[in-house]
Amino acid sequence: MYKLLENIKLALQAVWSKKVRSFLTMLGVIIGVFSIVVLIGIGQGLKNEVKDQIESIGSNLLFIIPGKINGGSLPTGLVGSSSLTLEDVSDIEQRPAIDSVTPISIVSQPVSRDNRPAPGALTFGTTPNIETNFLKGVETDIKEGRSLTQADMDSQAKVAVIFGAVKQSLFGDEDPLGKKFMIGKEEFEVVGWREARQSGSIFSGPEYSQAVLIPLTAVDQLAANIEIHRIILNIANAEQVA
Repeated sequence: MYKLLENIKLALQAVWSKKVRSFLTMLGVIIGVFSIVVLIGIGQGLKNEVKDQIESIGSNLLFIIPGKINGGSLPTGLVGSSSLTLEDVSDIEQRPAIDSVTPISIVSQPVSRDNRPAPGALTFGTTPNIETNFLKGVETDIKEGRSLTQADMDSQAKVAVIFGAVKQSLFGDEDPLGKKFMIGKEEFEVVGWREARQSGSIFSGPEYSQAVLIPLTAVDQLAANIEIHRIILNIANAEQVA
């Protein structure tokens, strides 16, 4: 016991006799431990962020994109020419374990109202089930009007659901429901609008607040043919995603 106390006394004397060196050594250890703790915290935070964003969209979703994408730096340019077709959509719908399929055709046409453009607006031709398959992870509770319906699809209705930034660009503080705007040279009626979650997602892609949703069947009136640029698959059982 005496020897242990003597060793402690000698150690304290050595530390005290070289106060600056001892302080710098302690500071280095403190900074090193603090850095490790911070890095672990950042790593865990990023892991939770990825997990939360995946779960908010849906852990049972798969996204199919064309095997080759050509284009420039603009959002519409990044779409490029797609090799996916409506036949692919029909084929995928027949596969087992798939609950539903949502095709998306991205239309490269300007969006405007009374010659006032909506900068950055991007039009998506899609099917009504996008509401349950994907939008529940993108939109907030702030919304008015209705969603796209099967009746819109069957009649090739020129109707649209717009998101917050497009609403603000085209209508300002006006109620947009029932009002008309232009996609290219065609007039569409707003049947619903909603706010998107704030951007900052780790996932790439267009800002959803700039989105305009129209029936997939209405794309024929804006383009020579319907190209499928994305296909969203909803897997009935998340364990079968792999």
